[in-house]
Amino acid sequence: MSDSSPGMTTVLLPDTESWLYPFTALEEPLLLQLRPLPDVDPEEQWQIPPTLDGAAVYEAWSRILGALPTALRERAWAKTYDPQPGELKLYAPDGKYEHAALYAATIARADVDQLANLLGHLRQALAGDPGAGDLEQILEDTADFRSGHLRDVSVEDVVQSVAAAVSVLQQQPDADTGLLLAVVEPAEPGARIVLTDEQEQAYQRVIHRFIANTATSNLDAALTRYTV
Repeated sequence: MSDSSPGMTTVLLPDTESWLYPFTALEEPLLLQLRPLPDVDPEEQWQIPPTLDGAAVYEAWSRILGALPTALRERAWAKTYDPQPGELKLYAPDGKYEHAALYAATIARADVDQLANLLGHLRQALAGDPGAGDLEQILEDTADFRSGHLRDVSVEDVVQSVAAAVSVLQQQPDADTGLLLAVVEPAEPGARIVLTDEQEQAYQRVIHRFIANTATSNLDAALTRYTV
């Protein structure tokens, strides 16, 4: 059941590239560059604002990653669309149309706040804030790194990808997420779940909210809707 411990929250996470890729892509090289290097002169380290703790941000991200259900975490790192062991199977009420799966993860609000703080600093760097230190250069390095693996990526794209990851983690619970969490949270790995009509309506509202928060373009949103 959902963890009601102080400081913890149980969130609904979609098995969609528009969230999983931005979240896992935070590590390399962005978060790795924010961490101070051991045994290196402070003058030779990246200079970041004193209100941004690179090591703490990386640790927060790592804890959230570790809190993901195994199947979702494996999907996040998978280089294939092939089924992963333990994946939930989520179907429309007709029992035939398979939706993108949803998972429950219990995470610390403080860890989400760390990532949100990072996003705020990156937006300041993007706006040319002189107090951002070397964050603009780190963004440029990250954009160059990603451009070598995908399409051309801009610093704006990098910041948008961080925003996409944070937006899903910051979701506010409501009747729809509560209804769906009650279905997927107690499910055994690999379970086959057929939604009721009420759950289907909640699914559509929730998944379209995720798409709106993570899509980078109208085309991206349309393609994502086609797969969920």
